[in-house]
Amino acid sequence: MHDPRLTRLARLILQHSMQIKKGDCFSIASEMCAKPLVMALLAETSRIGALARVEWTDAEITRQLLELYNPDDGGATAAFLEDKAAGNLRLFQNLTGEIVIRAYANDAELSQIDPKIRQLDAAKAKPFRDLIINHR
Repeated sequence: MHDPRLTRLARLILQHSMQIKKGDCFSIASEMCAKPLVMALLAETSRIGALARVEWTDAEITRQLLELYNPDDGGATAAFLEDKAAGNLRLFQNLTGEIVIRAYANDAELSQIDPKIRQLDAAKAKPFRDLIINHR
């Protein structure tokens, strides 16, 4: 059964918060548990005549990926993260914005990640985050 509150929330996000118009392109990043909201966002996107991309996230996978990073590996991790950020910049350059839905099944999943790894990841992603936050 469809919850009409999701439709109202999708309209509020797209029309008021993001001011999406016909022909605009944007991105949605979400955990699978928020699939009903993503579907409502896509239905509203279709109604507006805009375009969207969806990236599914998973906190367990994110934790495993972060555990691969090593700030003391002679620069390999830093180079990898810089390349990842550059790719994200290219991907998002022409998008209107991004919707990130934080709906974790386990909100403590990333709590054991070494702060040095989180800081390195954040530092290398800063140009990308600046684009999204300050210009989109």
